[in-house]
Amino acid sequence: ETLIEDKRMVPAMMALLLGMMAMFEWCRFAFNLPPQPKFFTFVAVMGASFLYWNVRRTRPLIAQLRLGIRGEREVGQILNDELTEYEVFHDIVCDGFNIDHALIGPNGIFSIETKTRTKSGGVDEKVIYDGERLTVAGFEPDRDAIAQAKGCAAALKKIIRDQTGQDIFVRPVVLFPGWWVEMRVKNPEVWVLHPTRLLGFVRHEPVRLTAEQIRAVSGGLKRHQQFEEKKQAVM
Repeated sequence: ETLIEDKRMVPAMMALLLGMMAMFEWCRFAFNLPPQPKFFTFVAVMGASFLYWNVRRTRPLIAQLRLGIRGEREVGQILNDELTEYEVFHDIVCDGFNIDHALIGPNGIFSIETKTRTKSGGVDEKVIYDGERLTVAGFEPDRDAIAQAKGCAAALKKIIRDQTGQDIFVRPVVLFPGWWVEMRVKNPEVWVLHPTRLLGFVRHEPVRLTAEQIRAVSGGLKRHQQFEEKKQAVM
């Protein structure tokens, strides 16, 4: 919404204003008043061209943002519906970034990043992770999803340590909604999965946390979220 307001609404208002000025000048021309229609028409065309350029330039980014929103909603719905015995957190605010989702339950703590990509219609459109290299439809993404997932897991671990004093392992996870995902490595530090496979992976993990630990960690994350919400409200 901010992108649309900043990059489209201002040029649209400029184009409208300049168009009205051009129309006004043509009216003056029609009533034999001293006109300058050619100049104002030129200015109006320039304003409309600027709007068109902004719309074309921002369309791919807006489409990607909307795809990302749909992906996060899809993953969030799966987590809320399928892992009912887990505490689920969404959009955990950190220093300059957000962790998409977090799961806290008897089988451990999981930091989850959702990645969405637009498909081009090729025959080999799949995500492949071999433990070192991640490719999407045969290409490495511009942003390193594995490094990002590890960073988010480390940030979540620090929040939990700061809030509870407990040093607990956090599993980094990357989910790709709508893609066929092949993880060609056994026991990787980072799981790369389709969202529907997460449930099986989580429940095959050994029991790591007691009910008391789960309550402590969940309470700590809630306090962290409340503090961040208050800080945002003040800002």
